[in-house]
Amino acid sequence: MTYAEYQEYMRNFFEQYYQKLSQEEIRVTLPLEEDEKEMWSDDVNPNDEWKKWKLVPAMISDGEIKVLEKEIGVELPLSLKAFLTVTHHCFDNPIGRNSVAEHFQGVRNAWNPVLVRCGYLPFTWDEGGNLILTHN
Repeated sequence: MTYAEYQEYMRNFFEQYYQKLSQEEIRVTLPLEEDEKEMWSDDVNPNDEWKKWKLVPAMISDGEIKVLEKEIGVELPLSLKAFLTVTHHCFDNPIGRNSVAEHFQGVRNAWNPVLVRCGYLPFTWDEGGNLILTHN
């Protein structure tokens, strides 16, 4: 697949998954702060602590990806670059968050040099630490 094809695939995945979770609004509701206001749903009450979030097209540059790759010492595969750069989202496990306020949050939370040395590239994990998702 080309990078554009991976991006389209990821965009479709995120949109379908968000639509599915939106059926139970509580599954797309979080205590979002002002620095993530861009992700608040259009109909959210700004005075509510818990706010429904929405997918936001990612504004992540190639330079940011390069910085991340240098930081972790690995060149990311096209599929993972597309996963990280299509949308900002606040999905919980097993997808991981990539919010407007904290780009690459899922990758940074899952980072494990031992897994990388074994040929795996961790990109997200559940908050309980029981499930680490990798790309190999």
